[in-house]
Amino acid sequence: DVLEYKTLRYPGHVAIMKPIRELGLLVNDPIAVKGVQVRPRDVFIAAGRVLLAQPVGGDAFIAGGNVRINEKIAEGLFAAGANVAIEGDVGRHARVAGGDVSIARGVSVNGKATLAGGHVDVTGRVGKDLTIAADSARVNGQIDGSADISARHIEIGPDTVISGKLTYWSPQEA
Repeated sequence: DVLEYKTLRYPGHVAIMKPIRELGLLVNDPIAVKGVQVRPRDVFIAAGRVLLAQPVGGDAFIAGGNVRINEKIAEGLFAAGANVAIEGDVGRHARVAGGDVSIARGVSVNGKATLAGGHVDVTGRVGKDLTIAADSARVNGQIDGSADISARHIEIGPDTVISGKLTYWSPQEA
């Protein structure tokens, strides 16, 4: 029940920690939600199956077995699950981990996308840099920045457009 804050210095650390602090997740102070006192870190979406079917005006923090995002998220997305499907636009960055992770065709992540999983599939658009760490990765969409991919199996599809550099690591030859 103790969340201990450590100072970490890596690119993006402040962007991750600032909303966590602003949401009250580093303290145990309760707040009133519809007349009931709850701690903010007790009310995040976490379930076996999560379907985000309403727009989110800020950041979304989601964890579950199967996570499906069907609506727009105005700010950042932080998600983890066995399967995470991004089928709605994300206004800023997406940081996602799961067994299967996907950004669907016609969907835009307007900032950076950092994706980790057993299988990662990107057929949508990433507005800045894309980073993938996976067993298998498939990219067949538009990347408006650079792409950095580390995977045992990598597929770059015919519809892929990468505006920046493509850097990859795989034990298999290109």
